[in-house]
Amino acid sequence: MSDNELERLLGELHLGSDMDEAKALCQDEPLFHIDSEGMWHYRDAPLPEKFARLFATVLVKTPDGYELRTPAERLPVSVALYPVLVFDFCLLADGHYLLNSVVGEDYKVPETAIQMKDKGVEIHLENGVVAGMTRACFYRYADMILVD
Repeated sequence: MSDNELERLLGELHLGSDMDEAKALCQDEPLFHIDSEGMWHYRDAPLPEKFARLFATVLVKTPDGYELRTPAERLPVSVALYPVLVFDFCLLADGHYLLNSVVGEDYKVPETAIQMKDKGVEIHLENGVVAGMTRACFYRYADMILVD
């Protein structure tokens, strides 16, 4: 996918800040897919990281799954496992965690946002989005909490 095609798509999405007044879904079939490695695809083509980071800012969890939501439009997004995959983290002086995702987006969350589950770790981000951790990151996190 060329940058020109993506820039055209960005123009069509009408990115803005008022997310609560979004309209009905623009279409039923997802154009975007987030694979099990946390990488974004648009119409089965890899999405450049800069666009994945941008779209991650308007990703919202709904009762039906995930969607990109702007004031003008809503687009469904298919997700293989987690829409955000964290590969590294650090504990900040204020007790929050700074999480680094595989698409280059960083998230600051309180300790209470990170929950151990049977299948690993779930991290609750803004807009209801739930993130997971890579295996190496999970082992590092588990080792850190077991030592403390």
